Amino acid sequence: MDIIEILVLSTVQGLTEFLPISSTGHLVILATLFDGVSEDLHFTLAVHAGSLVAVIWYFRQDLWQLIRGSIRACAGRIFTNELNLVSKLVVATIPILLVGYFVAEYVELTLYNVPVIATATIGFGLLLGLADFRRKTESHASNPVESRSVSVLSVNWRQSIGIGIAQVFAIIPGTSRSGVAITFGLFLGLSRTTAARFAMLMAIPVIALSFVYSLYVESQSVQVIDWRATTVGFVVAAVTALCCIKVFLRFVERIGMMPFVIYRVILGILILGLL
Repeated sequence: MDIIEILVLSTVQGLTEFLPISSTGHLVILATLFDGVSEDLHFTLAVHAGSLVAVIWYFRQDLWQLIRGSIRACAGRIFTNELNLVSKLVVATIPILLVGYFVAEYVELTLYNVPVIATATIGFGLLLGLADFRRKTESHASNPVESRSVSVLSVNWRQSIGIGIAQVFAIIPGTSRSGVAITFGLFLGLSRTTAARFAMLMAIPVIALSFVYSLYVESQSVQVIDWRATTVGFVVAAVTALCCIKVFLRFVERIGMMPFVIYRVILGILILGLL
């Protein structure tokens, strides 16, 4: 891998992991630019590890509070708000892990094609726009100032389970895991910030378990490690993802989801142009 390919791929990974846009859709475009995207397993592991480190670092205080609260709850045999949230995150993660385990091979063989990716990129982008418009309309109808609560502790069981089930759609190439989680979070009544934060917290176990699985697959290979690619990829993905999270959460209430909806539609049209 040359340095340009390393920088572009790792930057795209860092951006698309947490923004409500399609990472697969970008890979289709990049494949045409680089005459095929590299399948270096070590590089893939490195950039995913970078994204994981970024989201853990950003939410480090929240995660520490969740850990402390859960330990305190178990020790005192009480059900704290922190343990309640951890339970919701665990339950919300189960659907995508179960469905992914059973259909991953089928999806890879049948759905990884340009028409499906383009359709999902556009279709789920428009669905995100509808959810954002509906949420904004309902907020203004009930209160002239939209609720800006950023506490994910306010997410109830109905919302967490609903988002967890909806996250299964992320298995379809072009959907975007964070995008579908935010979309259904909005449909279920969460504010933009709360939906985005909950989606990012849900990403931690998903990315971590995916990383462990990829590490197992990598251990079965005899591929030589390209240390330059893995090191640069890890650093760039981590820095890009961290900056992306900070900027997105800071401005998500103000800018809304329409810029991402428009971007997804344009991206989908560009992908269709590859047919």
